[in-house]
Amino acid sequence: WKEPASQWPYQRHVLAAEYGPAASPLELLGDLARIHQAYRDRVRRSKERDDERGKVITGYADAHPPAATDKVVVELEREHAELVSRIDKATRGVPSRSAKL
Repeated sequence: WKEPASQWPYQRHVLAAEYGPAASPLELLGDLARIHQAYRDRVRRSKERDDERGKVITGYADAHPPAATDKVVVELEREHAELVSRIDKATRGVPSRSAKL
C-alpha cells in the first residue's frame, strides 16, 4: 500500500492533463464541490421520481422511505455539507490564484 503523499505526483499529472497546468487548487476544489453537489442532486431527484411513480403502486410507501428521509440521500447531504465546510476552512484567507499545479 502506498502512502497518499507518494501518489501526489501522479494525481497532479492527471489534474494538469485534465484542467491544464495553470489550474489553481482553489479552482479544482470549487469544481470538486460543484461535481459532488450535482451528484447529490441527481441522486435526490432520482429518488423523488421513484416516490412519484410509487404513488400508483400499492404498498410502495410502506416499503420505501421518501426521498427526504432516504438513508442514501441523507448521507449524501451530510457528506456534501462536510465537504463544503472542509473546503471553506482549508481555503479561508487564501488568495484565489495563489498557487498552480
